Amino acid sequence: MGSIAQLPFEDAVVALLDAAHDPFRWPDALRHLGDSLGADLVLLAHLDLADLRGGFWHAGGDADVMRDFAARFGKPGANPHMHHYFSVPVGTVVRREEVEDDATWEASPLYREIFAPQGLYDTVGVCVVRDRKALGMLRLARRREAGAFRVAELERLSAFVPYVQRALRIHARIHHLRRERATMARALHQLALGVVTVDYDGSVVWKNETARALIAHEDGLALRDGRLIANRPEDTRALEALIRSATQPSQAHGGGALAIRRSTACGPYAALVVPLVEEHSPDVGPLVRGAAAVFLTDPESRPGGTRATLRELYGLTEAEAVVASQLVAGRSRREIAAQLGVSLHAVRFHLGHIFEKTGTARQAELVRLLMRSGPGAWAP
Repeated sequence: MGSIAQLPFEDAVVALLDAAHDPFRWPDALRHLGDSLGADLVLLAHLDLADLRGGFWHAGGDADVMRDFAARFGKPGANPHMHHYFSVPVGTVVRREEVEDDATWEASPLYREIFAPQGLYDTVGVCVVRDRKALGMLRLARRREAGAFRVAELERLSAFVPYVQRALRIHARIHHLRRERATMARALHQLALGVVTVDYDGSVVWKNETARALIAHEDGLALRDGRLIANRPEDTRALEALIRSATQPSQAHGGGALAIRRSTACGPYAALVVPLVEEHSPDVGPLVRGAAAVFLTDPESRPGGTRATLRELYGLTEAEAVVASQLVAGRSRREIAAQLGVSLHAVRFHLGHIFEKTGTARQAELVRLLMRSGPGAWAP
């Protein structure tokens, strides 16, 4: 950085667009930008207003000093320069002397504590994004001996602004999609139902926690070379056939159900394979390759909710929730009393309150209700 021998404009633009897809490449992109503009420090701040989080990347600055800058001067109210950048039209390049003269700048904490220790003096900045979704700022600085940024360099910076904006829009979209995917994954991990997604060639793409635990037992199902296989070859062939039919866009009704037998005395898993492809479109035709979801149910598992769920749904006390969860686990009243170290009378007392709060009258009715009361695993 700091060299007036500028890199090709196109190289810096390509680096920006690469960084849009991979946030770890922003420092390299900013380094390219700095080299193209003769800057010793380039920093980029982008705040997503949806969650008040964002990115802060830099190239050429001391890491500790720049962290201090972000923490102390990263808000417009604490930084007159940033306030000015955000008060002028988006894309307007603002020189340091338009905000503070030399004496004011040299007396400011921002200069004395951030820029001066790094040997930096002249700065320019520009607001690249300002809308209802995000704020974005680009700032450049150079050493005192390099002099002020020249008119040609400021014009070059203005030419870069649309590409920085484009890169930040792509970055924001990808960040939103990743956040959305993570949210959906967290929700699916809570299910007592095993969920596996597979690609068009049968390769496993993703598994929720229930499916991971089920497959790890290798009792009926296992993972080999990235694909689901069953203990019995005939079940493997049947499962693969369902997946193939579910991932073909040309199939009107792909997928289906299958019982996967286990090597132990436990009952078979129930597998339901459903397509994850859009309806056939003449605009896309056979070029579309689909995916499928495999839903796995273990008859030995006990669906329902945690004791916390029962307390919230029905207003049960902790003691009542414990008794309820033990009932769903298949224990008798005497077994519950022995397990909890209480009298049979105490169990009956709690059970009476549970009937009242859940609107049930018989134990079988209560158990059916509780087993359908939530997606989590029981914690008796």
